[in-house]
Amino acid sequence: MKIKLLEYQLKSKAFVNRPVSDAAINSDGNLAVVASGNDVLLIDLNQEGTRISIPYSNSVQSVAVSANGNKIAASMVYRGCYTQVWRVSDILNAESIAMQSPQNPAESTVAPLFEITKKHQDLVHDLAFSADGKWLATAGHEAEVGIWDATNGSSAHFFEPYTPARTVCFSDNGKYVAFGTGTREGRLLVRTLSSGKEKQNINTGRGGGIGCLDFARDSKSIVAGCRDCTVRQYKLTRKTPTFSTQMQTGIKSVKNSFDGNVIFVGHSNGNVAILDHQTGEQLHSFQAHSSAICNLFSLESSLVTVSESGEIKVWA
Repeated sequence: MKIKLLEYQLKSKAFVNRPVSDAAINSDGNLAVVASGNDVLLIDLNQEGTRISIPYSNSVQSVAVSANGNKIAASMVYRGCYTQVWRVSDILNAESIAMQSPQNPAESTVAPLFEITKKHQDLVHDLAFSADGKWLATAGHEAEVGIWDATNGSSAHFFEPYTPARTVCFSDNGKYVAFGTGTREGRLLVRTLSSGKEKQNINTGRGGGIGCLDFARDSKSIVAGCRDCTVRQYKLTRKTPTFSTQMQTGIKSVKNSFDGNVIFVGHSNGNVAILDHQTGEQLHSFQAHSSAICNLFSLESSLVTVSESGEIKVWA
């Protein structure tokens, strides 16, 4: 069966022009949020890469944007680690903000909606908003995962998975939050969002430390990218993987396609592999960037890839 997603061609690209540690895209694909050095960058992908810069005196570790593009979050390292959340409208309406060209980004002094300074004592490796934008999840290095009210920063749940939490994601149906842990030996944990009760707890084995996760659109399975260069799919009702596909290079990002037919895998060599969602068989691959892929995103009619060297490409 011919899959239309295999026919991706470059539609447009933008440049950050400096190293990128993390990136996020809203569901419409028009707003990119990028962590680059001591800055959080907001990039309008519909306006030739026009961007706004929120400068800090400390390194930005991870970023997230709500699906509707109304809020962004970023974690910074400073005597521990703290996370801040902003309304995008506040940033755009601030008098000190002016949309400028990529060569001369504007600077923002707009105050965040709230900040989280408690609980996490070390790096926050990953951030994620729930699909409805009501919740924010933080995955911490000191074996901590927090679920926070995205309107005021109050704590809803706080979990301790006993090994460093590397990645976190929400299910599209709003029922579950999943996080992956570990370096050499990993664990995939799923909690019910409403109660915080454990839904699934899977030991992924030696070499199975999880670096990236993504729920399928139907919220019935999760795809995980592991440190042993395997892509594994897990059903919420089983502890053994539906498939485990061995890749040749390091895995930086995994995403289920919008229509649920395939899985996109971003690699440390800039390559994107496309796997069958049911079997894990590799269907196709292409060179998206000359440097490592930082993150990738499957939208309704396009694929967005972001490289660690600061290149953003939109494929359609």
